[in-house]
Amino acid sequence: MKTIVVTGATSFIGTYLVEALSKKAYQVYAVVRPHSQNRYRLPVAENVVPITLEMCDYHLLDHFLPRADVMILLAWDGVRGESRNDALRQLRNYHANIKAIHAAIRTGCQTVINAGSQAEYGPHSSLINEETPCYPNTAYGTEKLRFYQDAFDICQYQQIDFKEPRFFSLYGVGDFQDSLIISLIKKLIQGVPSELSDCTQKWDFLHVSDAVNAVLGLIETPCVNGAYNVASGISRPLKQFVEEIYRITGSTAELTFGGVAQPATGKVEIDADITKLRQEIGFIPQIKFQAGIAEIIDWLRLEIAGEK
Repeated sequence: MKTIVVTGATSFIGTYLVEALSKKAYQVYAVVRPHSQNRYRLPVAENVVPITLEMCDYHLLDHFLPRADVMILLAWDGVRGESRNDALRQLRNYHANIKAIHAAIRTGCQTVINAGSQAEYGPHSSLINEETPCYPNTAYGTEKLRFYQDAFDICQYQQIDFKEPRFFSLYGVGDFQDSLIISLIKKLIQGVPSELSDCTQKWDFLHVSDAVNAVLGLIETPCVNGAYNVASGISRPLKQFVEEIYRITGSTAELTFGGVAQPATGKVEIDADITKLRQEIGFIPQIKFQAGIAEIIDWLRLEIAGEK
């Protein structure tokens, strides 16, 4: 049985990934922080073993593991809001994850999968593939990119595989409550007016379950090392996604476009080329946007009913 270590196991994508790995009969070591409020999300299964460890102590990971055939790095602090430009916090993330790689190598690890981000590319107004020059404009994107480059070199030197799925915009049940999709749907089904930006930029949404399938493909399919864009590969103006959500909810609440200014870092365009992911692992997204949104609506309606 192959042993897989997952840091950030109770994150949005982490919970879906650990669940999927447990069903495929891998031995999974799920690394969680001591005071994680989402620990309950981990599946209760014989092949899922929680490890409680702060990120700053990732150099000790090998003390808890008999072996790590695959290390999946999902843990990263300060991924939203103003914390994305907290240089010290982002630097600590870099060092913690470098420690994790060295700990995995000491156990005989043969594959490292790192959760990358479209933030590594920085702002672009044209199609983004893995060869697109990277000009990150946040501390988060800068340290993510630096980690990718240094981790790639470390793994190459140690002759182990290194793949980085670069996630663009994921959505699904259990996502961050202040994300665009979750917050918008919650307002719409409660009849609360919503103000948004002009929403003219291109965007690409991928269901979290499809993102997990991409990660599984990178683990299980022989493929080249390096970065892989993980998105649906179908972009359109963000306003079209918003209007589709509005129709699916059946809401009559007021939507105002242009009432919210763009962030200081500028308008972000997401137009991802996933040709490499298709060619290397045969990736094809399975969940249509309408179905994914309907699932979230059902979930949020239950949550709202429970709050009353």
